[in-house]
Amino acid sequence: YRQNLQAIIAITKGLHLPTIFINSTPVEDERHNKATGYYINRHNADLLRCNEIAGEVMAENKIPVIDLYGFTDALPEPKYCDHVHYTEDVQKKHGEFLTEILKKYLA
Repeated sequence: YRQNLQAIIAITKGLHLPTIFINSTPVEDERHNKATGYYINRHNADLLRCNEIAGEVMAENKIPVIDLYGFTDALPEPKYCDHVHYTEDVQKKHGEFLTEILKKYLA
């Protein structure tokens, strides 16, 4: 994961693109992994480790990180309409949260 992020950053730097990283949102292990068939099991502990690695890589490269994980985690239940997708209310809150932060970076 670290190497993939570093490769992506190298590309964005080479293209002189401004970069902002948005970390991953929470996974409810039991809800997500109860699904069967083609779904791949995911675990919140793994996701937290990925967010930690991303935070380190972004800090090393002076790239801002938007904490969508923390924002989402603090929202009241119900958050999910199924095992992975958010309710319309949470989607709206995500949009408002991201819009306000991105306005600051794009101003």
